[in-house]
Amino acid sequence: MESNVLIVGGDSQIGLAIASELKSKNISYWKTTRREEDLGNKTLYLDLDKNVENWNPPEFISTVIFCATVKPKEKQNSGLNTLNNSSTILLAKKFQSQGSFVIFLSTNSVYDGSVAFTNSTVEVCPRNNYGFDKAVTEKELIGLGDNISILRISKVVTSNMPIFLSWIHSWGEGKPVFPFDDMVMAPISISFVVILVLTIMKNKIKGIVQASADRDITYSEAAFYLAEQLGIEKSLISPSSYINAGISFSPAHTTLDSVRLKNDLLIDPPSPFEAIDEFLTHIKN
Repeated sequence: MESNVLIVGGDSQIGLAIASELKSKNISYWKTTRREEDLGNKTLYLDLDKNVENWNPPEFISTVIFCATVKPKEKQNSGLNTLNNSSTILLAKKFQSQGSFVIFLSTNSVYDGSVAFTNSTVEVCPRNNYGFDKAVTEKELIGLGDNISILRISKVVTSNMPIFLSWIHSWGEGKPVFPFDDMVMAPISISFVVILVLTIMKNKIKGIVQASADRDITYSEAAFYLAEQLGIEKSLISPSSYINAGISFSPAHTTLDSVRLKNDLLIDPPSPFEAIDEFLTHIKN
């Protein structure tokens, strides 16, 4: 049985969900936070935007899961978060030298979205800062050895997803919303991500694993579905274009190839609406 799992970025929504599942399975874990007020109860201080060379992790960590996100820089390419990347890589090296299995959560944004169901062997070609940072870290981690798993995931719907909550707030005031009908996502739920991470950890599945919903939907489709489930009139939805909102780029596709997901993890990609259903369950509770 797994023991002494470390969740880097344990106060993120994904990190908290993983911690909750580990606790339910009586698996010992530690988690990190950059918030000093949250320390204690197996929660350690760690800020990847600072020098971590002298940071000493707990001993005998069997698996370390990197959930921490980077702070985006203003300029693309030249603005990579090199300190955060270096900290992640330095820690990964340290854990590998101790025999720990490393799981790094990445993103579909390492691709430009020009192709649907992008294969993991395709060369990365990010178009935003978040994707650039993840791509740089991925490359370095892959070079460390074979005791590493990189989990690329598409849009994760959280219980406090701002766009969904803003729509619901507007509808509550009888105001229309203007979701994009030319911007897509292949959303997955947090609970699905937790299943993926724990399956990879249990079976020590190495290399790159990709996961997304089984198809893309537009933000307009998401809004209409959400409205239908909440009994909101369709007249309060007026589809618009991301171009009119001043957004310069949006990928044509966000789905990822799911061959390893099916063959190695024995998991099928979910419907995009499953993630929205989980969101609805959370807000209704």
